[in-house]
Amino acid sequence: MFSIARHKVIDFFRENNLTVAFIDNKNIIVEESEEHTENNCLRGILKTLPKKYRYPLFLSDIKGLKQKDIANTLNLKLATTKSRIQRARNLIKQAYVLCCDYKVNEKGFLVGEVKRKEDCKMCN
Repeated sequence: MFSIARHKVIDFFRENNLTVAFIDNKNIIVEESEEHTENNCLRGILKTLPKKYRYPLFLSDIKGLKQKDIANTLNLKLATTKSRIQRARNLIKQAYVLCCDYKVNEKGFLVGEVKRKEDCKMCN
């Protein structure tokens, strides 16, 4: 269930040939596109994540760093790092349910369709 969000982020960056730049190592900047997709919602969701969750998730799921390396980089215990990454994934999942009216099926996967931009809670 958490791999959906991770793969959506990775696919979005690959499909759109986007890169991420840091300003003071705190803000993630992504170019905007005209078409409204679940990736637009994901961008909004990622922006709303608290930094303490967003940054470890970014290092893990976008940069592909090992959680042990992330813990060392951020001067955190490994258990704390793992917990923050899992919490970030849960927050993304919850946000898709709230934003896009996605549902969690019996296997724990997010299912649903993208709303029109006007009806999307995260994109407006």
